[in-house]
Amino acid sequence: MKMKKVAYIRLLTLAMLVVACLSACTRDAVEESEEGGVKPGNADTYVTFSLQLPSADTRGGTSEGQDGDEFEKGFDKEDQVDDIAFFLFNMTDWNVDGSTPCRFKGHLEPGDCEEWNKTNEGLNMTFRLKGYQPAENDRVIVVANMGSHFDDITNLSRLRDEMGYLAWHAGSTLPEYDRFVLTSSYNDPDNGRIVFQGKSGSKADPYVGEVTLQRVAARIDFQFDPTGNVSGEAPYTSFDYKVNRVPGDERSELLANLHIRHVIPFNVKQEGSFVLRHTTKRGDVLGTGAMQYGGHEYKDNNGVPVNCVIEPHTLSKGVQGAEQLDAWYGATRASKVFASPQGYLTGTDVHTYSKYIRKMSGDTFVTVAYANENTQAQKNFHENYVTGLLLRAVYEPGKVFSDGDTLTRSTEDFSKGHTFWRFVPRESSTSEAYCVYFDNEAAANAYKAKVAGGGEVTRYEDGVCYYKVWIRHAEVSGQLGSDNYPMKYGIVRNNVYRVEVEYVTGPGTPTPGPPDSGNASIRIYVKEWNKRVQPTIRL
Repeated sequence: MKMKKVAYIRLLTLAMLVVACLSACTRDAVEESEEGGVKPGNADTYVTFSLQLPSADTRGGTSEGQDGDEFEKGFDKEDQVDDIAFFLFNMTDWNVDGSTPCRFKGHLEPGDCEEWNKTNEGLNMTFRLKGYQPAENDRVIVVANMGSHFDDITNLSRLRDEMGYLAWHAGSTLPEYDRFVLTSSYNDPDNGRIVFQGKSGSKADPYVGEVTLQRVAARIDFQFDPTGNVSGEAPYTSFDYKVNRVPGDERSELLANLHIRHVIPFNVKQEGSFVLRHTTKRGDVLGTGAMQYGGHEYKDNNGVPVNCVIEPHTLSKGVQGAEQLDAWYGATRASKVFASPQGYLTGTDVHTYSKYIRKMSGDTFVTVAYANENTQAQKNFHENYVTGLLLRAVYEPGKVFSDGDTLTRSTEDFSKGHTFWRFVPRESSTSEAYCVYFDNEAAANAYKAKVAGGGEVTRYEDGVCYYKVWIRHAEVSGQLGSDNYPMKYGIVRNNVYRVEVEYVTGPGTPTPGPPDSGNASIRIYVKEWNKRVQPTIRL
């Protein structure tokens, strides 16, 4: 049995040395003012910020929790910092009155700094902070790779409401995607706080602060086995799977082969989310209460989510007059994709994806999409909103007959995609082993007429079939078939959603419209700087 590995992503420290050259004062020592500000001595005041970003290296560990032994390179442009905007507020909590004024803000590019040096430890930035003297309870909020358009940010409320319209810049090829927006992540007590205690504020002993960041975007991958799901050299034409009499057991009789040719993302949010992460408070699963800014996701003792991640349109979904599905999802809207999948075959084919194969912690995969946050209230887990993947495949039955007596085998090559008719006996317990395939409709109907109890004949044009994968964000053990909790489905910032087909038990649906066939077993691995495994989905 193949052993899954859990990836633990180290955090790189990006040291941002803020050189505050302030006017000389009359005292030699640093002391607190009555207002809590800090008065420097006659030397310049220095502050060091440590920005923690997702690492370019990962450490893999086995699912049994043993020490990992793998270090693999990440994807540089997902972590690359091209510019930084920072904001200083005097507060002890991000959720204080939104009118809290922004005391100081700045925008930095490499040319603005005395040092912008990428090292093995991250990125060292040294620059001069003019006209502001740090004070007790000052906290720093950072936004990277969004440029300098923050002139209207005068208070905390304006920053909370700020939208990140472009969470990344798309390129013509995957390696050219860049400028992934990163922002201050969680509202933890020490995140962004400037620490004065025990520090002199001198160049040799600067004040310090630490800010953790997270990407505003999410990523969707498709994982495959490079030894079992592909043949030949990359780029590949398909991801291939065997259909066996005993599902998932390749030692049992081979009934058919499946060739996934296209992986088409749908309901990918086209409009960006908030710059700062928004969540509801613990216990608010409807989103009707006050927001937490930089909040965490919480679960109860049984692992059930007890709050929600909120993006700008979460609460508008399902509200008459407020929905704007075309604006939210654009050409990726599910109803458009399902109605005409042929219009989405360019750029979603396995050949294109597999030009850029990625490996991490023992997994091999291709990235099929970057995505903005897309969440919905628990009552709105619906194909109008949930992000997913449409798998377009060619089904190759092992035995296809040309006559109703099943005496003559077809001579057509079904591996390339050829129309067939599938007869399914009426018994609800029937497995793929009891289904019969024909290369013409007359033979299929003739066979059907001879079967006691009858059955159903379905035509598969060019052998094409479809499977829909709905991207899950959270899964509760023991509630696999339940939607009775929030955040089961959704796309949340700074997560990687890695989809893997475990095994196939039969063809999908001949068109994307009908309900899923139940003939594929899918797993989704959700990774937020470390990977957690979602239970199996049946499609």
